Amino acid sequence: MCGIIGFSSLRNNSQEILKNILDGIRHRGPDNKSFKFYNKVGLGHVRLSIIDLHQESNQPMSSFDKRYTIIYNGEIYNYKEIKHELELLGYNFITNGDTEVILNGFIEFKEKIVEKLSGMFAFSIYDNIENIFFLARDRYGIKPLFFYNENEDFWFCSEVKPLEKYISDEKSLESSVLFLLLGSLPPKITINKYIQKFPSGHYAWYKKNNLILEQYYNIEYQPKIKDSYKNIIANIHDLTTNAVKNNLVSDTPVGTFLSGGLDSSIITAIASRYVTKLKTVSVSFEDKIFSEDYYQKLVVDKFKTEHYDYHITKEIFQLEFLQYLEILDQPNMDGFNTYLASKMARKAGLKSILAGQGADEIFYSYDTFLNAKKLRENKSPLYGIFLLRKFKELIRSKKIPKDISLYLKNIDLSLYLPGKQIFTPSQIANILNLKIEKVLLIILNCFMKFDSSNILAYDDKVSYYEVKLYLENQLLAKDDMSSMANSLEIRIPFLDTNLVDYVTKIEPSIKYDKKVSKVLLAKAFEKELPSEIIYRDKKGFSIPYGEWLETIVNDIGFNENIYINLFLNKKIGWTKFITLVMLKKFNSNIELSGEI
Repeated sequence: MCGIIGFSSLRNNSQEILKNILDGIRHRGPDNKSFKFYNKVGLGHVRLSIIDLHQESNQPMSSFDKRYTIIYNGEIYNYKEIKHELELLGYNFITNGDTEVILNGFIEFKEKIVEKLSGMFAFSIYDNIENIFFLARDRYGIKPLFFYNENEDFWFCSEVKPLEKYISDEKSLESSVLFLLLGSLPPKITINKYIQKFPSGHYAWYKKNNLILEQYYNIEYQPKIKDSYKNIIANIHDLTTNAVKNNLVSDTPVGTFLSGGLDSSIITAIASRYVTKLKTVSVSFEDKIFSEDYYQKLVVDKFKTEHYDYHITKEIFQLEFLQYLEILDQPNMDGFNTYLASKMARKAGLKSILAGQGADEIFYSYDTFLNAKKLRENKSPLYGIFLLRKFKELIRSKKIPKDISLYLKNIDLSLYLPGKQIFTPSQIANILNLKIEKVLLIILNCFMKFDSSNILAYDDKVSYYEVKLYLENQLLAKDDMSSMANSLEIRIPFLDTNLVDYVTKIEPSIKYDKKVSKVLLAKAFEKELPSEIIYRDKKGFSIPYGEWLETIVNDIGFNENIYINLFLNKKIGWTKFITLVMLKKFNSNIELSGEI
């Protein structure tokens, strides 16, 4: 796990810029910092050594003939199998890590190598003879990659903040609107007007000042599996077990986050079979309402793990939250919990840890699925109906471009957003002093990219939106920021491709149970976990923001009177409040009032 930076630029000081940016992302790789330059091209890398700890695996790494050079951030869990395949083809290796496997795999298979990789990755390979960059990002966007491409000036990096210092710190209106809507930034968009996210499941060639993107993976929900319920449960058990086992590939200890919920408990149960004295990590609070220590202890005792708990007091919270705001690379209303847990994981001596993200989105856990169903059946809250009516009025008014109008007639996203948005479009218009039509146009322009017309079942459509919007851009993004700030990598077993591609093809109807959340997953592991874990209601990770933020409101850049009027007077909850805090942190030009 690492940080990367590269460029093709005519700037006279580009080499110095790259070195400065490397210093700015050093937390991502404290074990080594290196760079290489080729005329107007540069490659830089900071390393958190986890697989093959020897210096021969430091990067940038070049091929035997020096033609190709790679910089890579991630972990490939099946690299030994690919290495064996390449050895049979005549390739020799001088390292025991996955970086050289990707490099030689690219030399042999070119862009097809990405389809062979199982894991998380963002990497670039430079061909110094053809003067071409190849870039790729993993299927689900676990590892970040951002780029800037203007006027023969091409830069890419693992983070935005160090990069924008040398480009522009101008913020986009679209990012403010969409962040207030979702609590995170959707695909392609960053808070910076000129820097974009490299899309997940894509690779690209950069040559002759052009970036050519190609998609190599998208989630498929067809054809549906025709099998018995018993076999489906057995297959889920085996695929999940293999996913966790594969994610344990490492030359340093690997632990697990343990929230006390179903997903992290399953991962811990499986990992404990393969790791002697597995280390588990959790966060707890003085107020028992916010703590899950009872459920965590059930799992710790059953699997005899070496448990580390970060017990948070009001004083610790205030100190840590101020530090957390400083490490954020992009606005995200989620993630403080992960930051706290990651800090404890590093204190426990871990560089890698497994987390349970992804299960909710593919096994249909969230209320989002039920809310969308209610809206579709016209049993929704009035706001949902209002939003649909507003969209339809926009179509009839002919105030929007024809391509958006045609798209909107087929979109199901308007059935999804009412149950997912943080602020309503009307509230966003008030906060940013915009007309409601402008807000809706920004939303529609963004979501035109999410064509789900080929997904037949409505529940599958919601799952698709959950993965592409919420999981990738909120959960995985905050995981990377919060963990890498502490020089820790988070691995996501539930996003193993074999597991995802199987579960998404299960009929939606059997994924639901009135009494049991994620019933298929629960059934698959009910014999291995305490019944209190299997059958408990899902509980999101909560933090006592209200009373604990009161004394540091001014320190986080928020007007105390607005805090009192909006939050303490209960006009908005903590989710909305933290979203406003983040927006203000990243866009100081936003002027907030005491009314929403």
